[in-house]
Amino acid sequence: MYHSKILLRLVVFTLFASSWQFANATTTPDCNCDGNVLKNGDFESVTNNKPNDWTFIAANNPPKDQIPTFTSDGAYNVCPNDSRNGLMHYKGVFYQDAPIAPGFTATLNIWGGYHSLSEHKFKLIFLDKDKKEVGTTITANLNHSVDENPQLWTGPHGMTKYTLAGVAPETAKFVRVQGSASNDYFKVDQACLVLTPPSPGCQDCTANKLANPSFETTEVKNGKTVPTNWVGSSRFISDNGYKVCGNKNGLISDGAGSFYQDVKISPTNIATLKVWGGYHELANQKFELQFFSKTGANPISTETALLDMSVESLSNHLKMYTLVATAPANTEYVRIIGSSTGNFFKVDFACLTIKENSLPVTLIDFKVAREGHNAVLSWNTAAETNSREFDVQQSTDAKNWLSLSKIASFGESSTLQSYSYTHTNPAGGNNQYRLKMIDRDDTFAFSRIVNLNFESEEIVIFPNPVSNRVKFNMNGVKITNVQIFSANGTMVMDAIPDSLNELDLTKVSQGNYIMKVKKADGALVSRRIQVTR
Repeated sequence: MYHSKILLRLVVFTLFASSWQFANATTTPDCNCDGNVLKNGDFESVTNNKPNDWTFIAANNPPKDQIPTFTSDGAYNVCPNDSRNGLMHYKGVFYQDAPIAPGFTATLNIWGGYHSLSEHKFKLIFLDKDKKEVGTTITANLNHSVDENPQLWTGPHGMTKYTLAGVAPETAKFVRVQGSASNDYFKVDQACLVLTPPSPGCQDCTANKLANPSFETTEVKNGKTVPTNWVGSSRFISDNGYKVCGNKNGLISDGAGSFYQDVKISPTNIATLKVWGGYHELANQKFELQFFSKTGANPISTETALLDMSVESLSNHLKMYTLVATAPANTEYVRIIGSSTGNFFKVDFACLTIKENSLPVTLIDFKVAREGHNAVLSWNTAAETNSREFDVQQSTDAKNWLSLSKIASFGESSTLQSYSYTHTNPAGGNNQYRLKMIDRDDTFAFSRIVNLNFESEEIVIFPNPVSNRVKFNMNGVKITNVQIFSANGTMVMDAIPDSLNELDLTKVSQGNYIMKVKKADGALVSRRIQVTR
């Protein structure tokens, strides 16, 4: 009887364990992971027992008996043919960054587990071009130990699958896949990150001014099939790879080339172009809005968007680019043009809308003046209606614009209102400034461009404030060393800029500092800098 009870319990336990294994096996891992933008997502590639392509940062000042490591391991593999996975021991962070475009959805499926829970987390973090966090971070807190789950293929222990997804915000350039814990073992395997482009809204382009915007209609010219309504060089043809809308798109196939279409527009009208593009190898591929007078051979003004992401970096998708510009005086038509100095420029679904410009403010003047090492901008308005804010923008080429600050406007006013903004440490050489005047319903208009030259500066330090790396525009001056002092006079850094004339400040805490730059002739240049993160 006693042996019968033991046998019965063993049968029940075996049935329970088999059911548990089967239930977990229904969550089949994606061992092939089509479209994965991560490198070494299965942790099989290893050098010196460390997973390749993954960065590990150990916690500061760990106890002597708790040295953090991130190594290759062989227990609890997720896929049947794998022999390795990742193992973080004690407190630290492991991560990998992948390029992403604004509007793309990042979906991460990743397997993980622990023995004893200690703040074990997976995160999706969106980063800007300077690797600074933007938007919302998506977090998954691990909630199953390897001892609680059976391994999918062999053995009684295994990892759990976690899924994280988020949409890249406007300024995102990278997405970081990160794991972290404050202690104990952190097992990770089979990380699959897939990027999905935003819906192109092919039927949602209201009042599109372009003919054949998705390049569907074609004709044969000189033995080549080309999109109709578009004027292109001999290398611009119809194609069907990396489509956004319909079954066809446009392609500059081999070598330099261009394509364009002209549309009538009136002065002060606002032109907005949304268009999808991509490349294999970067070769100055760009979209432009060019404004022309009736008889002008050269454009009156140009708005440019340089392509900055390959189709490979976006899982074989194109990226949407947006250009907005106000037609200047004497404008008769706007030209939508794409061009490249090298091979392969894909384009699809171009949406051009034009609307009358109803200025949220009446701008009397907009000036910039130099005060020491700073550029001081000032402007006055005579009237404001439904106005929300001014976006102060700066450029060094009048094409690529950086937002410096957003300043709230008065909103509703029929009297004189005055505003100012100080740009600390502008770039060496020419600096262009403009105001983006934004209404409460998100409509906007641009001011005229004002210029200020800092060519006479011997040493220009930028950006300021700085988050990670500060740059020095030398203008022929040699720097022997740089010292940084805190507000109480304590020296926190004594270093020499690297070969790129940059200095890494990631180990400098947030705050205000005095930077003293020593030149080869012994002279010192002193600047105030702010470190922010």
